[in-house]
Amino acid sequence: EIKFEARAISVAGNASDIASRYFNVGKHEITFSEPTGHDPIQGIEVLGGEWEGIAASTIEMRVDSGEWGVIYNLEENYYQSGEWSYSWDSTVVDDGTHRLTVRLVNKSGMISDEIRRTFRIDNEPPAPEFAIDGGVQVLFNGLPTEGAFVQSTIEVHFDVVNNGDKDVNEVIVRLAPEGGKILEQVISEMRQGEVHTVIFWNWMPETIGMTNVTLSIDPNDAHGDANRANNDYTFAFDVYERPDEVDVRVRPESISTNPRIPSSGEPFEVIAKIENVGQVASANVTIYLEEFLEGAGWQEVADSQYEIKVIAGSTVSTEYEVYKSAVPAGTGIVREFRITALQDESVIENDKTNNFATFTVIFDDLELVGSGTQLSTLSTETPLGYTGVGDSGHLLTTRDGELHLRTISRSFTMPGDTTIESDYAGHAAIISSSEETSFIVWTRRVQSAEGYTLHDVAFVTVDKRGKTSQVQSLTTPLKISEGSYWGLSMAYDGERLIIAGFHRDIATGGSYQDITNLILLSTTNPSAAEDWVLTPAVIPNVDISSHVGSAPAVAIGKDRVHFLYEAMREDTTGISRVGMFYASGEVGQSLSIQTGVGDNATLPNLHVSVIDGDDVVMAVWREGVGPNAELVYVVTDGSWSVDEAERHSAPGLASIDFVADGEGVQVLFDKVGFQGPEVHYGIIMPEEAGFSASLEEGYFFASADVDGETHFLYWSKAGGFYVQNLVDPTSGGGDSDDTMSFLDRVLEPLPGDRDMKIKIASGILGLIIVLLVVVSVIIRRGRQKEIEFIEKGGVLVETEDSDVELVEEEVKVAIDLDAEEVEVSVPELVDEGPTLAETLKEAAQEDTAGERLRRRMERLEKAEQEELLAEFPPPHLFDQLEFPELQLPPLGDLPPTISLGDLPPIPLPPDALPEPLVSVIERHVECKGCGAHFTVKNDNLKRMSCPMCDEEMEL
Repeated sequence: EIKFEARAISVAGNASDIASRYFNVGKHEITFSEPTGHDPIQGIEVLGGEWEGIAASTIEMRVDSGEWGVIYNLEENYYQSGEWSYSWDSTVVDDGTHRLTVRLVNKSGMISDEIRRTFRIDNEPPAPEFAIDGGVQVLFNGLPTEGAFVQSTIEVHFDVVNNGDKDVNEVIVRLAPEGGKILEQVISEMRQGEVHTVIFWNWMPETIGMTNVTLSIDPNDAHGDANRANNDYTFAFDVYERPDEVDVRVRPESISTNPRIPSSGEPFEVIAKIENVGQVASANVTIYLEEFLEGAGWQEVADSQYEIKVIAGSTVSTEYEVYKSAVPAGTGIVREFRITALQDESVIENDKTNNFATFTVIFDDLELVGSGTQLSTLSTETPLGYTGVGDSGHLLTTRDGELHLRTISRSFTMPGDTTIESDYAGHAAIISSSEETSFIVWTRRVQSAEGYTLHDVAFVTVDKRGKTSQVQSLTTPLKISEGSYWGLSMAYDGERLIIAGFHRDIATGGSYQDITNLILLSTTNPSAAEDWVLTPAVIPNVDISSHVGSAPAVAIGKDRVHFLYEAMREDTTGISRVGMFYASGEVGQSLSIQTGVGDNATLPNLHVSVIDGDDVVMAVWREGVGPNAELVYVVTDGSWSVDEAERHSAPGLASIDFVADGEGVQVLFDKVGFQGPEVHYGIIMPEEAGFSASLEEGYFFASADVDGETHFLYWSKAGGFYVQNLVDPTSGGGDSDDTMSFLDRVLEPLPGDRDMKIKIASGILGLIIVLLVVVSVIIRRGRQKEIEFIEKGGVLVETEDSDVELVEEEVKVAIDLDAEEVEVSVPELVDEGPTLAETLKEAAQEDTAGERLRRRMERLEKAEQEELLAEFPPPHLFDQLEFPELQLPPLGDLPPTISLGDLPPIPLPPDALPEPLVSVIERHVECKGCGAHFTVKNDNLKRMSCPMCDEEMEL
């Protein structure tokens, strides 16, 4: 309750009486808190929340965009609050996602803010829901087409999705043309939400004219699809009849050379396929080769004319014959040729416009080495960019919502995998520096302290081994409702690093105009976050969106930065289409003037060379799509003074990339050739440009300069991801990995990134050291025990085999212990302690004695025994002696033997036996202390003192 008072005051300052009124102030709102929405709603569900209002009357609800209905009545009290609930029957709506909206209405009709909640309704039993996701692509010879000759081989590509809530197996997909053969494929498994690509490679139309073709998913409804409205898709295809005549043609995409890139000043061979698309066989077709010479025009190449007797008529497939011609050596980097096929005049051919084809041949000191090497990428991994770093490459990929950097070694293995970002937001670029590092920029999602999901641009530097610097945030993080960044690209001239990209500014300072600006970030010190300079709108208000446009191309000149980018345009024709625009200016300067240079354009590529102090701009992009696609290229100055761009036919062109080569660039791109997609090579120089025959079959991805070699990556027609290299054989590049350090050679076979490799190698080295220490200890313990002794007598003599001999004097003493006095006469000796021989013998008898000591003592004893045996005569002396034969004497008449029973009994022993006779035993004793020898006549004596040195002795 709030009290308001009022009064009136006159001019003279007199005040009236005070009038007052009381007003109640309160909220008028509602909440919708039940159910939580985590689980799907089934059957009758209780909805609920809280309300608060003045004279609140009713609570109303509607489903999706339906009518409002009262679900709860309230007492119309002056001011009140409380809880509300309503039991809602969810079976009144179909299964799926639905929005429920509630509001509070008071007595006077005042309506609160609407509260919306989205719930998933699931009342039906689990079932799949199949649909064709996106459109259908029909290809002939690798190009999109709306028609083809009868019995031509047609490819049909489309995606199938399971939007239901049940996993199923064995899903049949059918292609059924009107009046033709039905084709079927089986998808082995389709989980909830999964998308599978289906390709019918070999549909051959049989009915001439406009034919309806129907694609059906689970045509027999074997899996109980909940909604079959999306299970069928029908498209029209025009089938032509082959002309009932001879129709000889030469297609430029059927022409190739051997070698694929001829060397300068060397002869080569031209190979072409001459087709007959008519039903009638041709006769006597003459083919010859011409070269365009400056000032002389088309001149026939010597010995190039050749006659094909017959080219069969075409029925199911197009028939052709192969033409080959040797071309002598010439001059120039780019040479232009023409092949012409003329039918004999006796045979009628109505259409002769396709009887010739022109093509260019590039001469360069490059050689295609071997065949491509398949890279071990994962099936869930999508390549984003590639660059060379020293003698290896960095491949930027994304998988499972993360941004990864894969290292490609010189031998095309992939030993390193570095996670760059775990919350990758969909746009990234990579470029090489001059210091064996690469720069990476990407968009990412971050969480604010308040719990908001923010979007910003991040940057990092990575060395050749995959080690990263500190990640830098280059832009102000934006809420999803405020905008986003997309379409990133970079340029680096050795000093300055430039990052260009688009900023979709939804908030636009609070006005919410939702405009897109081209932004620029620049620095001369990429490692310092504070050195980055942001130009927030270098090109303002660019009419392009992320689902239509590509990343802009940027290049650095002498004093200016150059841009080639896409934007919508309606000028000259009044038709809205994607155009190509060019602009240039100084760093930090907003550019208000842009030049439109292309229509229906995409895939911008830009390079700037500084020649004689001036910027020379080389640009390439694509115009048109499918069979009408062209590669458009320009060589001009910084003001774009060229009137018309040059064009090269490139049907099916899908990717273009530059590799800097001196003052010009190498151009690698793909287009559809005679038998499918091919990777092609070309060069653009300030003075001339040209594009040559194919290098490999497949879809081109990216290229880079890797240690003087040109590496290019591509997908094969079967889907494998490959790398191939162009090498200059005169430069010695590509011979071997001799430049690799010893450490790199050791680490290369190990898995993981550089740090992981080092950890693994350190662990292996540590294990080897531990094993060596253990083995060393075991060997040392097995050696002989070292014996320390003090030499007190004798002379130690060490022989070559480490045996010892003891030379000493013997002292022999005879002692009569029964005598009262003992007199000993010995020469005067110095107490020299135990002898070496005795010490060694005692040590050898101990348990702890080493094996080596025992072996030495055994050798010593064996030598002593051999010395004793040497005193005996040799055994062969006894062989000459004659011994008498030994015989027993005759027994004679011996008495008979007596049995034991006849013997008398043994007499009993007497009571006392006589004392046994005691013999006197003398023992010779040697003192270990002084070496004295003496005789002991007491046999019971166990210990005594030496009469010479008083040392106790054991007897």
